[in-house]
Amino acid sequence: MQVLRIGIRILKDAITAQLSAPRLMPAETVVGPEGKFNLVSVAQSVQGPAQDPRSSSVCVKARRGNLILVSGAQRSGTTLVQTLLANALENAPLLPESHILCDLVLAYKRAKHEWAKTSKFYRSEAELARFFQSAAEAHLDDVIACYGKVENLVLKDPNFAKVLSEIGELFPVTTRIVCIRDPRDIVASFLKIGLRQVELEMETRYTRRDIGFICKKITASYEPLSAAGILSDLILLHYEDLVGDPKGALYRVACETGLPLKLDGLEHAAWLDEKCRHQETWITELEGRGPTPQSVGSFRHYLTNKEIGKVENLCRELMDRFDYEPAYVPSPEVPSGPTTAL
Repeated sequence: MQVLRIGIRILKDAITAQLSAPRLMPAETVVGPEGKFNLVSVAQSVQGPAQDPRSSSVCVKARRGNLILVSGAQRSGTTLVQTLLANALENAPLLPESHILCDLVLAYKRAKHEWAKTSKFYRSEAELARFFQSAAEAHLDDVIACYGKVENLVLKDPNFAKVLSEIGELFPVTTRIVCIRDPRDIVASFLKIGLRQVELEMETRYTRRDIGFICKKITASYEPLSAAGILSDLILLHYEDLVGDPKGALYRVACETGLPLKLDGLEHAAWLDEKCRHQETWITELEGRGPTPQSVGSFRHYLTNKEIGKVENLCRELMDRFDYEPAYVPSPEVPSGPTTAL
């Protein structure tokens, strides 16, 4: 716990220096005491090449901060990613969605966008950022205090995807992972929620199969990815890769981030109690067990051909960007023209 507290304090000092300096120093120059790097860490060489992903642990080229934030569209696999990472890291507690930290960052984003009002409370954006960084630091201190010895924090909230730039400003060397999934399978997952809600005699947009509403949620989640320069420091993790080859996918994450992941036993990963994960109708039969590709392509069973076409049209940019092949089959054209009377 003390080590991570030191890391958080270093993070605060680093951000203060970064915001006040005329020219920003690279985040990688921030060094912790005695060479320990947690929330703030330095890219450092490790002797020898990365180990084979089938081994029990991974030795990698670079080390980032040990605050890991997982985001993505809802139903894109964020809970699975958080669970596997927390199991693969030492002293990383399993936690529910990080709504408190996420709301803080969302408030920071709003305060910046409404600067005409905010400027009556803060003299500069640097002061504003320091306030929110201090609030986030206090929250993380409280989380650490709840669990004792903590070396890694894997926090998940799909809405982190909407504040990727702001997270980069407040936590410059934090590992940010964005979960990517076929939009059609995301829609299918929402429709399965609707089926479970029907059993409880609930009526929602999911029970009504509101494809347009669901697609709007998906595109809004991934819209910040188009911001200039934001992709350079993100880890994009495809759901299909993760469930198809969990060790291989997490090995690549380890190589890019420097996280010391232990990859054995992922099929027996411990899960957070389901009451803390989701609402009842949002819990799937795939949770509480190891990764499986069972739901990849499930849209073919839950969406009609017309619905598939609608999703592909509304999410066309995402489909093209992440190389998802279309599956909609156009209806045969009906000949038009005057008929001949017999």
